[in-house]
Amino acid sequence: DDELKDLIRFRLYINKMDEDFYDLKDLEHDELATLLLSDYFGHPLEELWKYEENEEEEHQYIGFTGKDPVIFAHYTYEPVTPNHAVTVVGWDDTFPASNFQKGHQPPADGAWIVKNSWGTEWGTDGYFWLSYYDMSLAGGESFVYDLSEDLQKMDHKTILEYDYMPAEIVSSTLFETPVYASNVFETEEDSVLQSISVMTGDMNTSVTAYIYQMEEDDKTPSEGKLLGTATDTFEFAGCHRLDLPNGYKLDKGSRIGLSVLMRVKTDDGTKYSLVNAASLGEEGVAEFNRLHEEEDRDLKRYSKGIINPGESYVSFDGAEWTDWAEASETLRETGENKYLTFDNLPIKGYLYPEEQVEKAHDLSRKIPVAGGEAAVCPDCGYMVLEAAQ
Repeated sequence: DDELKDLIRFRLYINKMDEDFYDLKDLEHDELATLLLSDYFGHPLEELWKYEENEEEEHQYIGFTGKDPVIFAHYTYEPVTPNHAVTVVGWDDTFPASNFQKGHQPPADGAWIVKNSWGTEWGTDGYFWLSYYDMSLAGGESFVYDLSEDLQKMDHKTILEYDYMPAEIVSSTLFETPVYASNVFETEEDSVLQSISVMTGDMNTSVTAYIYQMEEDDKTPSEGKLLGTATDTFEFAGCHRLDLPNGYKLDKGSRIGLSVLMRVKTDDGTKYSLVNAASLGEEGVAEFNRLHEEEDRDLKRYSKGIINPGESYVSFDGAEWTDWAEASETLRETGENKYLTFDNLPIKGYLYPEEQVEKAHDLSRKIPVAGGEAAVCPDCGYMVLEAAQ
């Protein structure tokens, strides 16, 4: 029980209270656990117990077993709206159902090992167990990190992006004919473009990326010179990176257009997807609060998307382009979209400083290729293309 007592003292500390506010020496294990998680923490102990007695037992979702360390085991046994994001780092199919709250235990063994975001003083060094059968689980996402040897040789990379707004709503609109999305960027240093990323909104989406080198006077992406393409297929919706077959050398101040075409397999055949993100704007938050005025559910924050002309484009033929700054304003004029604010298109480019790439690879050997020349590393075959001006 020493660990629970330490956690109670820590909670007193972060609430700027005397660590001896509660007399803990005579409290039993279950009492310590109740005190630690009580919504009435900070009240005198006699008042707190009275409040806790009036609480409905069925709303206690977390149980404690063991002594040192204490096992934190969470099971939400009724459908509720989730209100916290955590990270699943492992699992155990044999974790006993008996470790969960007595009277409300899951129907079978098995639990996720979860890392919380409240520091190591909470839970078991910051972790807890979450039943496979928890009824509040929602919005599952997975992340895959690239720890390749090449990347570990680089000090940093530059991400070309415009979509900075939190994406509360991700929309994937399917069309019968091809639809292209593009972002136009300008580089700030001599760099090598190595990969791009996109957001897909449907399962089984095939993405083809087009890399254009644009001149100063080019108004739209396809006016530039096509440097290359890359294609990949993604089983699940989400944010995905496409590694290019080789790097593309870009001088400081270069303008590049990164365009994507997304094909989606459906029961009705192949469709073409345009993905964009939106959030509730100021009008949307005001309308939400008006509709829920009597429910005490006021939203305090709203988003504001900033899309500058010349950043994002859409096209239905790959040749004639519409500026997304203009198109998104037109979109807001339709139906309930007036309550939304839109972001730039979710297409990013990943650059590495040229000097770092040259330290990681021997690029002294040059060979002629169509449209320019390429530097090829004799040790690993890594290639960087440099387009002719």
